[in-house]
Amino acid sequence: MSYSIGRWEDGTLVIETTRINWPYFGLNGTPQSEKIEVVERVTLSDDQSRLDFHMTMTDPETLTEPATFDRYWLALEGELQCYQCEIE
Repeated sequence: MSYSIGRWEDGTLVIETTRINWPYFGLNGTPQSEKIEVVERVTLSDDQSRLDFHMTMTDPETLTEPATFDRYWLALEGELQCYQCEIE
């Protein structure tokens, strides 16, 4: 449903996604065009206790400026649960 290319930039994983063949961003019905481009950056802290995530979405047909999203996760004791993304 899309085309993604990943690369490393100084310890940050950068993922660029284009050719997204889906009319909505996310599951809440926010429209997007076929011209949308998404850049994700994932960085692990030096002590490996924090994972930072930054996403920038650019869509000249539906957005007046790039939209961004930031999130982070902290390493806590315990086991990570498997997550499966399935669209029916």
